[in-house]
Amino acid sequence: MMAAGFMVVCVVRFAGTTIWLALCWFCAVGALLTVVDLEERRLPTRMVGALAGGGVALLTVSAATENDWIRLVSAMAAAIATFSVAMVVQLAAPGHTGGGDTKLYAALALYLGWWGWAGLIMGLLCATALTALVALVVLVRNGGQFGTKFPAGPSLILGAVIGMLIA
Repeated sequence: MMAAGFMVVCVVRFAGTTIWLALCWFCAVGALLTVVDLEERRLPTRMVGALAGGGVALLTVSAATENDWIRLVSAMAAAIATFSVAMVVQLAAPGHTGGGDTKLYAALALYLGWWGWAGLIMGLLCATALTALVALVVLVRNGGQFGTKFPAGPSLILGAVIGMLIA
């Protein structure tokens, strides 16, 4: 239901462009990742890979259709740069983020990078701010005890969708 709602919003917001198909893929796979992360507290590599791989394919189709290869290069560079930074963060503080979150950041950056560096930064700020808000709620609910783990994927995905809609 959530994926269908986001798909409708994406189709309406991006009607007349070829990017909407990639965003529908993002919403469908993002919804599956959300459910899995909430139930199992993990982001399976194959599913995150499907999000990224489908994005590469559909963004390539969009770039070819619109003859706008700069956007595709921007998206790919955003994914590589974000993965590199997220990997450094994971290595520096391994207890705070998981490998699935690191890979998810790269997949999100692929889509957000379509709107250039400003779109990437806006989307990652939305995703990270929403995740920080969830972390604060979890902290308060647990009586201020640090170290409680929670699934970050859903808030990262929702924050990225918000970033895409306002990009």
